[in-house]
Amino acid sequence: MRSFPCNSDSHLNPLHAIGTFMYDAVIFSNADPAASARTLATLVEGVVEGMLGRMIVVAGAGNDGFEKLTDAAGCILVVANTPADIPALLKKHLTTGHVLAFKSGALLPSGWPALLKSEIRKHGHPYPEGAFAFRPPTKKTFLTMAVSLTIRQKMTLTHGGLVPRDWLLHPMFVGDTLRPPGPVHMVRIVVENTES
Repeated sequence: MRSFPCNSDSHLNPLHAIGTFMYDAVIFSNADPAASARTLATLVEGVVEGMLGRMIVVAGAGNDGFEKLTDAAGCILVVANTPADIPALLKKHLTTGHVLAFKSGALLPSGWPALLKSEIRKHGHPYPEGAFAFRPPTKKTFLTMAVSLTIRQKMTLTHGGLVPRDWLLHPMFVGDTLRPPGPVHMVRIVVENTES
């Protein structure tokens, strides 16, 4: 299976390299390859913009549909028998310091690469330890804005975000929710998820 090339040294100085280096992307899949295909389709814009390198789909064993999908999309399939196997398997493939991570079914908005670059410039200080969490779709009211301030230190894979590679290689996710060891910024990228 082929993958897009990426610069393995890109994480060393991300603020200077912004717009010129690539992140890896990981989709944590359920049993439906079609949901992963929808997420991959919205990530293509990042490949075109030169922001995404390797795209990796993590799936359970026993579903030939994922192999067909990843072959057709030109990305890497990681087959895990149990969730405990995922970190060791991912470690073989992740090459960038930060990784875009989602559950299957996540739909990124059009123009997301430019939005993400803008947010990194605005909130650059979390590097190298911090993460950028994408928002679920909600109506902005005073109450929802206040609630968002209280959850800055949480994120879920349902709506995803940009996280340090090491966060995916250690058991920091409990189900869908991240127990962050570093700062998390809730940014203005709204991600719907057709599976949530």
